[in-house]
Amino acid sequence: MPVTGLEIPEHHGPGPFDAVRWFARHFVHLPCRYLSVPETGAPIEEHPWGISGFVVEVQGEWFLVTAGHCLTEVDDARRKGVVFPHWDLDDAASMGARYNQVGPFAFDNAIKGRAYDESTGMDYGVIHLREVYRPQMRANGIIPLKAEHCQEPGGYDRFFLLGVPQETITTGPHPARMAKGLRLVDIVPVRRDEVPEDMRAKPWPRVFYRVISGLEDVAPPVKSLKGMSGGPIFAVKEVDGRQYYWLVGVQSGFHQQEAIISTCPVDRLHSVLEQWLCLQQEGDNPEPRT
Repeated sequence: MPVTGLEIPEHHGPGPFDAVRWFARHFVHLPCRYLSVPETGAPIEEHPWGISGFVVEVQGEWFLVTAGHCLTEVDDARRKGVVFPHWDLDDAASMGARYNQVGPFAFDNAIKGRAYDESTGMDYGVIHLREVYRPQMRANGIIPLKAEHCQEPGGYDRFFLLGVPQETITTGPHPARMAKGLRLVDIVPVRRDEVPEDMRAKPWPRVFYRVISGLEDVAPPVKSLKGMSGGPIFAVKEVDGRQYYWLVGVQSGFHQQEAIISTCPVDRLHSVLEQWLCLQQEGDNPEPRT
């Protein structure tokens, strides 16, 4: 039976293998600045922010997949008067990236959808990436994940979460340019009975992991996964002496005291996006349904 996962190459060069940048070939960050609502007479304050996500391909179209609550947070903030004047698309973390500059991203004009219900635990968001963005993404080594990369064989050896913690995002002298700290977090599965009641009570078939390393033990240390929501969960398995990996989840929630994350499975992700894309092409504009 052929292996459907993506292969991790053998590393023979000097120094350790840069796993972060290898997995970042599928990762895109949408950094932005938001203007907070000031108190009467106070100056407007500017804050850095961002959305973590990964790229998938369906019927030749590219999509950024993230957590649905990330899109809802933007909508909720806007209703309170918060302004998001500028968004960028940052694909420069990929191994072999040719360009370090981020480019502007028309977030407000992008076709977006979500399947998000806080009460059930369902948490998916999707943003269409138009053709105009794809040449530079290809040049920077971005590889979209396809349906076969989500066909789980099981029996994995290791699991990782990739994303940008909010507390690592800083602005420089030029407000349109930000520095970020992309993290590859080592995680291990946990049983449902090990998960805090408020997390496991939700009925959506989520998968839970405990954070082992990659936060406070990596410089600069971070305490929270906030900002990594929507990041991909990759699973690694050795097959015939070679290492392969698959996409198995979308990061959704984090219980900081227990260091446990909740994730939503992606086994039906591409089929759902195919149905949604067909409806978009027919002129209907519903949210994707899982």
